Amino acid sequence: MVKLLGVVSALSFLTSNIIRIVHLYNFHNSPGGPGRTHNLDSVTLESAWDFRRRESPLYQSGNAINALAWFCFAIPVLQMAWGLSRGGVRKTGIHTAIAIFVLGGCATEFVARLMLVGMTSTSLWVSSEFNLDNWLPSSYAVNDDGIGWKVLEITHMILRGLIVWVDAFEWICLFFICMLTYFSIGTQMEDKRVLSMHFARLGLAIGFFAFVDFSADILRFMDFRSFMPVAIVIGIFNSIFLLPVWVVYLAFHVDKLVPEYSPAQDSFFGSATTNI
Repeated sequence: MVKLLGVVSALSFLTSNIIRIVHLYNFHNSPGGPGRTHNLDSVTLESAWDFRRRESPLYQSGNAINALAWFCFAIPVLQMAWGLSRGGVRKTGIHTAIAIFVLGGCATEFVARLMLVGMTSTSLWVSSEFNLDNWLPSSYAVNDDGIGWKVLEITHMILRGLIVWVDAFEWICLFFICMLTYFSIGTQMEDKRVLSMHFARLGLAIGFFAFVDFSADILRFMDFRSFMPVAIVIGIFNSIFLLPVWVVYLAFHVDKLVPEYSPAQDSFFGSATTNI
């Protein structure tokens, strides 16, 4: 089961980020591309929302697949933390922290992606069904004031700002997961290691890029044009190449970490047999 979840997570990361690349390429060549809607021209905004409606199936499927990737990612990592702790007796604090970070990061990312799907669907519905052209009274003698398009665009940008911080939180959680995993594996005796140091060092690289991505996510509020491409490139590189390899390797080796267990060793079964 864990192997299947690991493979699903890796394929979902790969697929969602390929979809993201295609969407970003289309977005950069669209009427609502970077910086083109900042003057809030109603004609440009209407064209931008027409593009978003056409692009919606691709964009929404990418978000849904990304949510699935993080959901499936949590199970192998939790099992790894339990196995590395040898059933909760080795470096308990470190492995508890790994579990907290994976649950916090994956849960918030999963919920955020579902919220983004709902938010985008509602915004697209408003853009196609509501009157956004004429909001001023007829006494102003102004046709097509476009105030509705401006309000919709600003609201859309504010709501997407929530997701930016969730993405930043996701990367800092991944950073701590990888750093703590490296420390846990590195402090094991060599003859007791199930997960290799090559795996740990790959996680170290993923953690480094995750921290750089987190920093770029924060710094792009100061200089959007400079740091936004950095955040996109590093995030895609990490999620397409490094993270899927790490997850698949973990999924196929994590079973060896789990302490051996037999129902016959359980006190419940022993006491039940005695009573019978």
